[in-house]
Amino acid sequence: MGSWVSNTLRFTILWVGMTALILGWSPGPVGAAPPPAEGAAARGQELYSQGLELIRAGKNREAVPLLEQALPLLPGNRHVMADYTANLVWTGDYQRAIAYYTAHLDALHDIPYLQKHIAKAFYEQRDFLRAREHYERAWQADPRDAEAFKGLIYSCCRLKDYTRAAAVWETGHRRRLVSTEALISTRVFILEHLGVSGEALKAAREGSLDDPALLTRLTGDVAATRLRWDEFDEALALLEGQLAQDPENFRARGDYLVALRQKDRMTEALQQFERLQQAGKPIPYWVHEAVADAHLYLQHPEQAIPFYRLVVEELEGRSFEALKGLFYCHIELSQWREAQDALERLTALVEKRGSPNEKNEVANLKGQLLIYQDRNKDAATNFVTYLGQAGLNSALRGGLGQAYLNRGWPRRALEQFKIVQSTDPDDKPSRVGKAYALNELNYKDEARALARELYTRYPTDYHVKELRENLRVEDSPYLSTDVFFTREYTGATEYYLVSELNVPFNPYFRVFTQMIRQAISDRPPDEEDIFYAWNRLAFGFDWIMLPQVEVRQALSFDYLTGRDFGSFTQVRWRPTDPLRITAEYDSFALNVPIRARATGLRAKRPAGEILYNESDLRNYGLRWALNLFADDNTNPDLSVFFRQNVLNEPAFKVWAGAQVSYGRYTKQDVPYYSPVFNYQVLFTPHIHWIHYQRYDRKIRSSFYFRGGLSKQIAYDPYAVGGITYEPTLQWSKSFEVKANVSYDTKVYDGVYTHVLGAYLGFKKYF
Repeated sequence: MGSWVSNTLRFTILWVGMTALILGWSPGPVGAAPPPAEGAAARGQELYSQGLELIRAGKNREAVPLLEQALPLLPGNRHVMADYTANLVWTGDYQRAIAYYTAHLDALHDIPYLQKHIAKAFYEQRDFLRAREHYERAWQADPRDAEAFKGLIYSCCRLKDYTRAAAVWETGHRRRLVSTEALISTRVFILEHLGVSGEALKAAREGSLDDPALLTRLTGDVAATRLRWDEFDEALALLEGQLAQDPENFRARGDYLVALRQKDRMTEALQQFERLQQAGKPIPYWVHEAVADAHLYLQHPEQAIPFYRLVVEELEGRSFEALKGLFYCHIELSQWREAQDALERLTALVEKRGSPNEKNEVANLKGQLLIYQDRNKDAATNFVTYLGQAGLNSALRGGLGQAYLNRGWPRRALEQFKIVQSTDPDDKPSRVGKAYALNELNYKDEARALARELYTRYPTDYHVKELRENLRVEDSPYLSTDVFFTREYTGATEYYLVSELNVPFNPYFRVFTQMIRQAISDRPPDEEDIFYAWNRLAFGFDWIMLPQVEVRQALSFDYLTGRDFGSFTQVRWRPTDPLRITAEYDSFALNVPIRARATGLRAKRPAGEILYNESDLRNYGLRWALNLFADDNTNPDLSVFFRQNVLNEPAFKVWAGAQVSYGRYTKQDVPYYSPVFNYQVLFTPHIHWIHYQRYDRKIRSSFYFRGGLSKQIAYDPYAVGGITYEPTLQWSKSFEVKANVSYDTKVYDGVYTHVLGAYLGFKKYF
């Protein structure tokens, strides 16, 4: 038996040795270096192990080069390849991770734990479709994997596949395999991306999510939603709460600024903008737009323009509201060419978009531009044209009403505003226009009731505040003073001063007192100097007896002597928009011809006027007066006149006019100029030039020309003429100063007389 074992052992050793000899291999001595392939694998395994240690220590970037060295030493080792790919994702090198994964797809595509990592790489590279595919694989492989569950839902939401996102969430919720935190956070994410930020915030709070950044963002989203829904008070409350907790919350401060602008708290909005600027971060365009709106509202159009332009440039001309803001800025600055350019850009924008509402708004802006340029006739034509296409559009019909009001047709304007009210009772601009029309037609109580209602609802609206302020000024006491000076060479010299204090009892009834000082002197040839003075004090009232009928009544007397009582009565009737008829009677008239006044003569004076104010561009009429002098001389006077606008530029207007006058005297044996008759034919052009106009402040120069023929009985016709220069300063709604200087040539009994005149007056409301 031992011999058989011994022989078998020797045979085995011999067979192994011969086999090794044939294969060319020998075992070598113990402790010798391993073969090359086996040594490379060991080295690769060592590098891989070191890399894993670094990864476990959180030193992912330091692990990358070790893994890269291990990869060629361990070819085909899917664990190394997968860990290398995952580590690239963990270090944020998403492009390299995707490139490597794609290049080794056959080896890596079925490794379960790698799917959620490569899915993250695709997600971060915004390839949400492939991200969803890999997250779905990862979650199917491990339904407890919260990261894969969340990633799948996030990818679905990014792809706007909310149905799939909800189905995944319901599955996870039903299985109860993923964590409660994952269920809550994904539910919040779905709600947030569905646009129901309020529900998302509610879910986050109910789930007690410990994510301050998420809660802050959701609160900001809710505030932004409130802003979009015009729930500005709710938005302000949310944002103020955020800023109280975190004053450095940049987004909340920007949204707070926008909310303040929407509430017309413009000064506060600009203060918030200063805080935003101090943060040194890029400011979004919608904040710049709100800042521009604030400057425009506060009547700083020059400061608004740069911000509107920033928005237009950032959005490459696609911002309708910013272009509209630019349009109004240029209008307020009387920059008509720039306003037209903004309007053309708006027109091009809406033609590209094709929005009917925006097209109608641009049509309204075209009409508004014409109105601001005092081209009310063209504006009315513009509105009528577009109303043929959109007859129920409130803005267009309200614009037509505004044009009619500016043309002097308040009844026609009121009709348009009422049409708007019948289709859109809450249309604010038309209700403002209606209040102005009612006030113009002397329905004062109705106008003020409507203004109060509008102010209660819209206390910060610019146009509502303007309406309220204009009516407040109209209902205020005022003081006016006018001083006149006239000097004839040769002839009379006169000084005249009248001051009036007028106080309202209500919108229909005002009382006033006037003080008059009038002094006139003359030096007839070969006679002593003549001097007369009148000192009158008057008390009276202005009464809107009916909407179409206004009455002024005054009693006057000499305040030095207490004698020479007089009465003045005036009745004005406006039966239609264009027609205005005035009749008056003054029992102690001092405004008789100057040569008669210079002899101390006064008169009883009935007078009247019929004026047909056809529009803002044309009017004509007739005036008459009858001076019944105290010396029984009678002086009837009749004038017919016509005025027509011939040039109507925004700041420069030229009017043509003509006047034919006839007068006579019944007595000639009197010591003053008293011809049997005389008449004049005058051309009366005048020019108005606005040097500056900004909101309620305006500086204007007016030139009034007179030229024609004067004919007196027994004398040849003589050429006569004159010119008046009149500057006007309207400082505010409540204060205006006016002055003028004039020169005329007149003919008395065939002899020329040169006449100089001057005037200074002011009117101040309190």
